[in-house]
Amino acid sequence: MVKREDLYGIAYYKKSAYYGSAKPDIRFRIALDMEKGKLEAAVWKEPYCYDVTPEEEIERKEFPADDEGLCQITDWINEKAK
Repeated sequence: MVKREDLYGIAYYKKSAYYGSAKPDIRFRIALDMEKGKLEAAVWKEPYCYDVTPEEEIERKEFPADDEGLCQITDWINEKAK
């Protein structure tokens, strides 16, 4: 289970994407889309890393680029990990 405090603040995403796992078989990525001003979260099943996972196996969703968006991302990732 991912908790909001497990994720970094918005300033981190201006410089880099964050990768993590929610369960032993679920991975996720959070990145800031500077052009849209949105956070994009992506989830996929192991065994592959983000860069080599087939696109059709990655589920993505956009969220506001603020603390509320990070809370929504936390809920979304946990829902996908069920």
